[in-house]
Amino acid sequence: MVDHPALSFFADERFQPLLTEVPVYEFLATRLVPGARALATLDDDGSNALLVERAYGPRPRVPVDHVDRPGLDATAAVPATLVPFVHELLRYARSAEAAPRNLPVGTALAAEVPAFPRSVALVRPDGSKKPIDGEPLALPGNRWKLPVVGGRDVESSGL
Repeated sequence: MVDHPALSFFADERFQPLLTEVPVYEFLATRLVPGARALATLDDDGSNALLVERAYGPRPRVPVDHVDRPGLDATAAVPATLVPFVHELLRYARSAEAAPRNLPVGTALAAEVPAFPRSVALVRPDGSKKPIDGEPLALPGNRWKLPVVGGRDVESSGL
């Protein structure tokens, strides 16, 4: 699933071989437990999971690969893959769950941002802006919850 945020680096055709062409000599075959999903699979007969994700609580995600790495010599042949792969996994695992980008017309808009919002506005399809009333709420992890936008402000699409 190259469209998954943890693997999006590899969506670029220049970097895709760093994920798809790495030889895997041994792996741990596993069954997916409820709530877990395979983010990447091997091209073996059983399409075994290579990378599995499971959520624990409201935000934490734990991606786990199933490749046996007996030592540094095993990864020395593919250092170009290991660094971006681990970087993207760690970046994704610490990120907040992304809110849906599309909502039905009339649904209240609620959002969180990773930095203090200095100027918050609702942008309409015609490009006009309306300041959002209310104060942002500080959340753990230096995140901020914006005031909810609802009522007449969400009665049109494209906001």
